Amino acid sequence: MTDRVSCFDVVVGTLPFKGQVLNQLAAFWFERTRAIAPNHLISVPDPCVSVVHELKTLPVEFVMRGYLTGSTKTSIWTAYARGERTYCGHALPDGLHAHDALPAATGGI
Repeated sequence: MTDRVSCFDVVVGTLPFKGQVLNQLAAFWFERTRAIAPNHLISVPDPCVSVVHELKTLPVEFVMRGYLTGSTKTSIWTAYARGERTYCGHALPDGLHAHDALPAATGGI
């Protein structure tokens, strides 16, 4: 992990200790969920370093949404503004506005 901050594959700066915090957070959860789902973590010899087994990537992305927002053509707000009232299988009520909290958190793969 590094302290670099990037947006759309462009490094825009650094955030001190970002890499260390993310590495330690990942290690915390890998250790606590190991019995539920085996993982690739072997050891954490340094706060910024994880030693892991090489694995085949499972190409799955999950997005959790709590607010009606976004600006891309695939965002929940763009779909809602087009009149769509079902998003990733979740029904949305009429009368919502940009950046409103969703009635219930929604997720999609």
